[in-house]
Parts: sequence; C-alpha cells; structure tokens
Amino acid sequence: MSVDRSSVEKEALRRVAVAASRLRQAQRRLHESTTTEEALEAAREEARALRSLDRALEELELVESGKVRLLGT
Repeated sequence: MSVDRSSVEKEALRRVAVAASRLRQAQRRLHESTTTEEALEAAREEARALRSLDRALEELELVESGKVRLLGT
C-alpha cells in the first residue's frame, strides 16, 4: 500500500500535536498538585510526555528530510 508524502507528514504532525497536548496536561497537573505524591506522579507523566514529544519531533524531522517514513506506513 502506497502512502503519499502529505499523508505521512500529516500523521507525523498529528503525533507531535498529541504529544504536546499530553505534555500541557501533565504540566497543568504538576502545577495543580496539592500533595507530594500527586506532584511526583505528575512529574513522571511530564517526563513521559517529554520523551513522547521528543520522539514525535524526531520522527517529523526524519519524514520531512525524506530519510524515513512513519512506522506502520
């Protein structure tokens, strides 16, 4: 199955947007935490979201450079 470059780029951008949204949510939770336990869990979520965003941005860079296509496409 052939996937055009525009579709691949749109999917990469969608992944970046989803990861950025998760990061914003985690940061909000971190700032709204009322207990140390809540803050620690929010910080863990933030770290996971940052890693996810980093991977999505790296994937987008590779797609835009033409070096690689999205996994699963």
